[in-house]
Amino acid sequence: MNDQADPVDVSLIVPVGRRQADPAQLFAEYRAGLDALGCHYEMIFVLDGPNEKFAAGLKALSAGPQRITVVSLTRVFGEATAIMAGFEQAKGQVIVTLPAYFQVDAMELPKLVGALDKCDLAIAHRWPRAGGVFERLRRGAFHGLLKAVTGLRFRDLGCGARALDRRVLEEIQLYGDQHRFLPVLADRKGFKIAEIDVRQSPKDHHEGFYEPRVYTRGLLDIFTVFFLVRFTKKPLRFFGMIG
Repeated sequence: MNDQADPVDVSLIVPVGRRQADPAQLFAEYRAGLDALGCHYEMIFVLDGPNEKFAAGLKALSAGPQRITVVSLTRVFGEATAIMAGFEQAKGQVIVTLPAYFQVDAMELPKLVGALDKCDLAIAHRWPRAGGVFERLRRGAFHGLLKAVTGLRFRDLGCGARALDRRVLEEIQLYGDQHRFLPVLADRKGFKIAEIDVRQSPKDHHEGFYEPRVYTRGLLDIFTVFFLVRFTKKPLRFFGMIG
């Protein structure tokens, strides 16, 4: 972990929502991946609303030699807002976002960060990918609809592992659930995007269905992004199409 006087090269932001792993295990795995980068880094955990259990785990970690920053939001604002709150504290030129649960093998972080030599935003694509038939269909439908309304092709926007130049978040203000569409918004701003194959964590699994409102919200988010990408500067064209 970097000394307080050392410059920070990489800032890791971990938004903590309802889905979460044991903080000690998560910290240990993410720290191993960051150590493999061979640079000075910081770890920023953002609690999206009151979360006493996870906060207690982070407090125990803070008592050790490792240095972490904890940001607590007063209520649930959503992952995108949590990421922006963490970014306000970040000092590194390179920003890495990871979820508060296991999605990718943390030892793949050097591969993800290294991709920034040729792009501004590197997003992880878990491959090979575990999961059942329904999950594959759901994922295909989501990305297919996104391609239809934006013209951009992605394969794993549900993955929270990303590495990006801090200029990307300086140019884009995220809110709500827009964290999934960061690559779309970044493309609109002229940033170069790359999707990088990384190993999926063996602990990454989701059983069953999401609540119906999750699918409805996801559909509405796609069309919100469509409006932002196509009609932000000329909204009358959108209403003219309706007319």
